[in-house]
Amino acid sequence: MQHINLVDLPDYRPRGIVVVRYPPDRPWKVKIAERPTAEWRSRAAGARLDSAPGPAVVSEPPEGCAFGFVGLLGLLLGAAAVILLFRTDLFGEEDPAKPPSSDRPSVTRTSSTTVTSSATGTVTIDAGRSMLDKGELRRAIDSLTKDDVKRTALTVVVQERLLSVVFTPSGAEAAPNFAPRSLPYERFPALVEEASGLGAGSPQSWQLTADRLTGALTIRVSVTGPDGTASLETDAQGRVIRRIPAS
Repeated sequence: MQHINLVDLPDYRPRGIVVVRYPPDRPWKVKIAERPTAEWRSRAAGARLDSAPGPAVVSEPPEGCAFGFVGLLGLLLGAAAVILLFRTDLFGEEDPAKPPSSDRPSVTRTSSTTVTSSATGTVTIDAGRSMLDKGELRRAIDSLTKDDVKRTALTVVVQERLLSVVFTPSGAEAAPNFAPRSLPYERFPALVEEASGLGAGSPQSWQLTADRLTGALTIRVSVTGPDGTASLETDAQGRVIRRIPAS
């Protein structure tokens, strides 16, 4: 038997049929059978096969462990390329075990509206929040006086979602003013709760007012409920000096 190149058969007529041999596991090791058996000569004589289109050359690949390793490496690289190409689809899908995105908790940014002028300043906070929430009043006052921490006021009025300040007009420093930053804001929630217990019933609205109209700084707290309006008064430190039950 002899080795043969399928496109280089000068010793055989075109479109001729020959009998070849090759190992089943290595079909590229083709050899022409020079003395085939009578059965194979008969089968070759009656065979009708179309030739392969275009050039067709079978070459022998490298043998041994190196060839196997290169083939495995190529397979792994191909799989990695497919994964990289589709990584967005693979990792962008939601895990069915997790709740849908619409059910996931979300964070809502809260905000407030601050308006200031030479004479007044107001801060309005979002619905669902209260000026009695921890730190809320202090932040509101700081936003109104951040340009002048020593600025004084004639009156400070606090309601559920609104803080209003009447500042001391320029040239009226002798008026009965006070520093709005000095008020005991941390005491205000407890004062509203105490006023609510003076017979007004479940509070429907409340208001705190701080001023010096009577000379000393006084804080007045009033709460209105289904049974009327109750109030109390405190000094500058938030100590109660007078209580007026609902009538």
